[in-house]
Amino acid sequence: MWYHARDESINKAEESLPPLSTGRIGRATSRNGLIWERDEDGSLDADIKGVSLGLNTDSWWGFDTAHIGLGQVLMPMMTPSIRSEGGVYVMYYMGGNYDDTKITDYLDDEKKEKVPADAVLKGMKMKIGAAISQDGITWGRIGKCLLCLHRML
Repeated sequence: MWYHARDESINKAEESLPPLSTGRIGRATSRNGLIWERDEDGSLDADIKGVSLGLNTDSWWGFDTAHIGLGQVLMPMMTPSIRSEGGVYVMYYMGGNYDDTKITDYLDDEKKEKVPADAVLKGMKMKIGAAISQDGITWGRIGKCLLCLHRML
């Protein structure tokens, strides 16, 4: 199972990130579906240990540098009728960066009056991304458009 969660290192007041549940993407395994164990190893290129897909530290201009959240993990080349070894997992995720967004952009007219017009949040201009993995543990971001990826698979 993959999940997203937020750790304390993301909750820095000076970065003005909203209190969302998104942060980094982790992985847990279970033998019976009731008791889950968090994967402590994670991906080798994640920004912290024990994370499957961490913050994008390679591209400071990227959309996923402040926080990320899980969308869905698929294995498109596998169906109940076709089982193949060595398939590819595709993870769709969302992410936000440190661009400023006016808080008033998210409020109705009545609430806008109670907030300073220049108050900003970071991390709210989110976009969708994709990552691939052969083992479900180590992930690599895809730089191509999602439509192109769908056509390749």
